Amino acid sequence: MFTSDMALLMPFVRETQVSDFNVSDLDFSNHTNLWIRLPAHEIALKVLALLPIMVLGIFGNVAILVVMLRIKGMRTCTNIFICNMALADLMTILCCSWTIIVVDAYQNFILGKIYCKLDGFFHVTFLLASVFSLIIISGDRLLGIVFPFSRRLSRGQAWIIVVATWVAAMMCASPTAIWRWLQAREWHDYEEVWCNENGFLLKYYWLMILILLVYVPLTVMAVAYTAIILQLDKYEHQLFLREHPLKMKYRKKVIKVLFMYVLNYLAFWVLFQVVVLYRYFKPPQQELAPWYRKVYFPAHVLTYAQSAINPIIYGACNESFRKAFRITFRCLFKKNKIRPTAAPNYVHSPQRANRPTFNCVNKNIFQNGQVAAAPSTQETELKDMPDKTSNRKTRTSNVT
Repeated sequence: MFTSDMALLMPFVRETQVSDFNVSDLDFSNHTNLWIRLPAHEIALKVLALLPIMVLGIFGNVAILVVMLRIKGMRTCTNIFICNMALADLMTILCCSWTIIVVDAYQNFILGKIYCKLDGFFHVTFLLASVFSLIIISGDRLLGIVFPFSRRLSRGQAWIIVVATWVAAMMCASPTAIWRWLQAREWHDYEEVWCNENGFLLKYYWLMILILLVYVPLTVMAVAYTAIILQLDKYEHQLFLREHPLKMKYRKKVIKVLFMYVLNYLAFWVLFQVVVLYRYFKPPQQELAPWYRKVYFPAHVLTYAQSAINPIIYGACNESFRKAFRITFRCLFKKNKIRPTAAPNYVHSPQRANRPTFNCVNKNIFQNGQVAAAPSTQETELKDMPDKTSNRKTRTSNVT
């Protein structure tokens, strides 16, 4: 008699090799082609591959949420959207990442009827909430830089948009809860239980979801950051062409950011698209190819890896977040702790202490999604500017 304790049948084998006829008089143990056991070392390797992603994702996204809770000055509109994306990514790691090990390893769906309904719903909801936040961040930066005189969002409006992203994500994910159910089949020596679904309807549903998850954000990012690059080129000609030798610095930075975003998306979503499209659009009577089993697990793991990488791209690479991390998590930055020196004349000079310090507006251009309306060089003090600008009139810029 077989039990489900260590039955390690890949779930997709059932899809193509077992039909829904009456098997109550047959022994499941006699059908060795259905009983595929994963070696213990393969399961261990998969756990070891997923564990660093979970640790990095939990720590990174929790760090962003803690910073937003503890430092009020960080609660700008753009940072609220980044915080919302961090929450969605954290929920993806906590609620979804570990299930791939269970589904990949066990013969039966052991998570129960309720989680059979909620598994796909959670996956799609959290992924879409993260993607919607990413789209809003790109749009907010576009409006702040290309249309600096347009009306800016208030914090209240930003929170309304955050709620709307979650409502929209849950509405889009609801079919996965409706079209999935727990199904059982009684063999003579074994009860087979799996999470079944309406493959015909989900085929077109997943096509729509892939468009929302991959192609819409890629298109929005490409359009938004291309417009930002063109606008920055215009600003640089106005501000720096005659005054500053580093006139190409910020445009190159934006190009690198755009390239990083696009490369990140392609790397993490291409394999998942191949798996989903092949599974739902192959001929119904055709068996799944051998390569499907090999790429099934890494395709899903890569989507979780993006939830772990997003805090690095949108948090650790953001100067204001880096400063906030140093303030919030002082124990992790002891080596960079500033200690008083024996040169008090420079540090404690009243003139020096009262002198305001400034950052170039472009320095904060990707931190709060805003840009000033083409200030003159008399109104902006650059950190890299030669000493001859030290006597120019300056004004304070809003640093996130």
